[in-house]
Amino acid sequence: MLLRIQSHVVSPPPALRIPHRSFDGEARDRLIVWIRRRMDEYGISPENLAAAIEADKPLTPRYRDHKGNEWNGEGDMPDWLKHVQQLGVDVDFFAVRQQDATPGVCSPGDAGMSMFFGAR
Repeated sequence: MLLRIQSHVVSPPPALRIPHRSFDGEARDRLIVWIRRRMDEYGISPENLAAAIEADKPLTPRYRDHKGNEWNGEGDMPDWLKHVQQLGVDVDFFAVRQQDATPGVCSPGDAGMSMFFGAR
């Protein structure tokens, strides 16, 4: 179960509002205490927090084209992939190999597909 608190935002105490600075020593300890208190206050367990963090991670793309369009295989097939499928291209041509799974990085086979885009 994911627990998202959107209606009430709790700000850290002024002593902990230090943007873009790493915490160490006493400041880090105070921040941990503050976070634990907020978790207790809102009934958030470490498991809830871990699940929410995991759910926020971007999913690894399973398909990618030469323009960087990606689809993780969940939900409806995107239009760009439907289009090439209608043209008779096997969608597995766009399958992302594990080493190419970094978002925004095109697979080697994607370059040759530019001929299919813009076709009517």
